[in-house]
Amino acid sequence: MESSITAGMPGSPLSPTSAALVETVQGEFSTMREKFEKRSELRHESVKWEVVGSIASLPKDEIRLLDSLEKECDPVAIGTLVTGDRFSEAFALALVKVLSKVNSEGHIRKALLFVHDALHIPGPVDHQKSIDFLNLMIDFEVDLAESDGRDPFDALLKRHTTNQDMLIMELSSILLGEFLRNNRIPHVRVAESFMRYLIECLRGSDVNRIEVAAHALSSLMRCDAPEVYKQIFFRMDGFEPLFRALAKAYHAPQATYYLLLCIWLLSFSYDFVRAWQGEYHLVAVMHDYLRKSKKEKIIRMALLILQNVTKHDPRGNEYFDFLMDMITLGVNFTLEKLELREFSDPDIGAALEPLRKAMENDHPILTSFDDYRQEVLSGHLENSHCHKSEKFWRQNISKFEENDGVMLRQLRDLLRQEDDTQTLVIACQDIGNFVRYHPRGRKIMEDFGFKPFVMKLLSHPEEAVGKAALECMQKLLIKNWEFLARE
Repeated sequence: MESSITAGMPGSPLSPTSAALVETVQGEFSTMREKFEKRSELRHESVKWEVVGSIASLPKDEIRLLDSLEKECDPVAIGTLVTGDRFSEAFALALVKVLSKVNSEGHIRKALLFVHDALHIPGPVDHQKSIDFLNLMIDFEVDLAESDGRDPFDALLKRHTTNQDMLIMELSSILLGEFLRNNRIPHVRVAESFMRYLIECLRGSDVNRIEVAAHALSSLMRCDAPEVYKQIFFRMDGFEPLFRALAKAYHAPQATYYLLLCIWLLSFSYDFVRAWQGEYHLVAVMHDYLRKSKKEKIIRMALLILQNVTKHDPRGNEYFDFLMDMITLGVNFTLEKLELREFSDPDIGAALEPLRKAMENDHPILTSFDDYRQEVLSGHLENSHCHKSEKFWRQNISKFEENDGVMLRQLRDLLRQEDDTQTLVIACQDIGNFVRYHPRGRKIMEDFGFKPFVMKLLSHPEEAVGKAALECMQKLLIKNWEFLARE
């Protein structure tokens, strides 16, 4: 069975590049390896496999193979031994039997650790062996389930949902997610039970369980997983608990990473992204991570999510509302700050530039004079993109004089609002921009009587207002602004 973690979603214009997905998966494997290496004491717990030999129907040669792993504590050595060409089939069959039939926590824990080591060997060559080993386990589990008259993977599902041991719960959920994702035939009944349990974990307050659930869920959301699993998640109203879990896991970086990974994988679907519009405050949440997070992998995921949700609808070239939300919230200024930082992760820089360009150049909605008009008429100015966009001013400068200059009069009236510091500062900047980009800007400002209002603000108690008023006044007094700008 072919299984590739880099497979794109067929027919989707938003399919992830192989580089981005490989980077994400490799980072995930690295984190998991570090996590379980810290529990090395569990690897030193020796168990007797002959004790469960009769329960799991293990012949003597399979018992000897499992006993041989008890002598190893290095996860890489165990993974290499288990997936080796000589004994991989025997190991796969033995471990499937143990996980399906044995109830002893000690034996289950060791079996899950062995499987985890086999599936997380570093390096591209060894990773292919890990995939081959996983497919062997899937084939043996399907055959064993058929002979036992049960659904494949149901024993692992029961172990995941009923066991109180966090390590067993975590490792079994990861394995069950991988089984379901890589099996040729989607097992809807098992997937529905598994998904229902994962969603309940997301609804809970235990951050450890949220992390486990999000990690397992990410396996089912990957682009090479059967599409039916995403539809099950959608039908079960999984979006709300997924987004709400972000707030509960805010101070838990690894749980946050897995939750963001799930959102990113789901954001390749146009239908899902459309369902998020006006819900969950997605842009505000991602912006918060960009501004405050110190973890590069979280910054990377937030950028990739914003990159996906701001892409256009391939069916109609209609742009999502998310882009305007980004402008309103000042995400463009945050991107500028991020560009000044040094990151060890090259994917961050690769995601920053196209996102910033999309906000500046690619979308006509960003330069809409109607949006600017609504903002001025509201009586309060936000630090949005249009106030600083050269493109906006050059394209819309003549519109300020329409209807007998009603927009200029409204802008002038904003200078009366002495208590709204932000509005006063931005209004002064806008007046300066009008003078700069309009060939008769200075004369028009003089005709509309702007100068006395600006002069009054020079003595404003807020330093920022006084500084903005001074810069505005200088532009009002300069006769040839364009000449000065070139100088």
